[in-house]
Amino acid sequence: MKSGKGLFLISVAAGIASWILDAFFERFVFIRSGRTFIDHLINIPPEEFYNRVITLMVFLAFGLIAAGLHEKRRAAEEKLRILATELQRSNRDLEQFAAVASHDLKEPLVTVGGFLALLKRRHEGKLDPETDRHIRFALESVERMERLILDLLEYSRVGSRTRPFQRIDSSTILEITLKNLAGTLHSKGALVTHDPLPEIIADHTQIGQLFQNLIGNAIKFCRCEPPRVHVSAVRNGREHIFSVQDNGIGIAPESADEIFGAFRRLHDGDEFPGTGLGLATCARIVERHRGRIWVESKPGEGSTFCFTIPAKEPESIRH
Repeated sequence: MKSGKGLFLISVAAGIASWILDAFFERFVFIRSGRTFIDHLINIPPEEFYNRVITLMVFLAFGLIAAGLHEKRRAAEEKLRILATELQRSNRDLEQFAAVASHDLKEPLVTVGGFLALLKRRHEGKLDPETDRHIRFALESVERMERLILDLLEYSRVGSRTRPFQRIDSSTILEITLKNLAGTLHSKGALVTHDPLPEIIADHTQIGQLFQNLIGNAIKFCRCEPPRVHVSAVRNGREHIFSVQDNGIGIAPESADEIFGAFRRLHDGDEFPGTGLGLATCARIVERHRGRIWVESKPGEGSTFCFTIPAKEPESIRH
């Protein structure tokens, strides 16, 4: 019996069994008198009677406590199950909303962007310079809005559109990521190196996105030198610590936590374009993997973004 009532009845039965066993041992083991077993069971000296009563009360008290704790645990588990169900439904609703909203927002943007591009192509140089500049600014705004919509959709999908965790080679995932970034690496003259990386149990798509966001940021936030990025990993007890080190502009220590919030931007969008969701998405991915993410940096001295992945898959996130 798994209910609290069942635990209590088991404790009562154990208390009665203890009473009977005491009588049995007194009759057949310790005291070999002419008294019968029933006599030992019923006719008990006062001192021994009190001892047996106390023992029985201990079993009853234990039963009551165990039953109460069991019922509380069942109530907590049921509440947790309800909350988990609500969270799953909320995630599905969020993803559906994000998908519908992105579609409904992108459609008019595509139309506006198309007409603006047509206007620029047909009339650029025929209008006054100020009008040309206005058209260019409008097109750039459309492009920024499109990036924002895509990043919002990606951010909303981190916790809902997921793949089962499996053993993956993070070196292979990094190589695939670098192929996806080949155009950016070539145009910026960037060099990305890496040490041997471990096998981990994770969502390979999200780990690839994590690498892509961190390396992409390292390349983007570099002013003078050709970007240099190095990826490494070390085993530290029950987790792997990954590091993405760059030679970029660096981050002030007081902003180290702020940058992982949604829409947090430390620089002007004209110099470093973006939506402010890249690192927020990284933080959500690492959180889903039950890891931690942080940055070690000083202005002008580059940055090292670190994140951890458990060496073994946590029980709570197995699919």
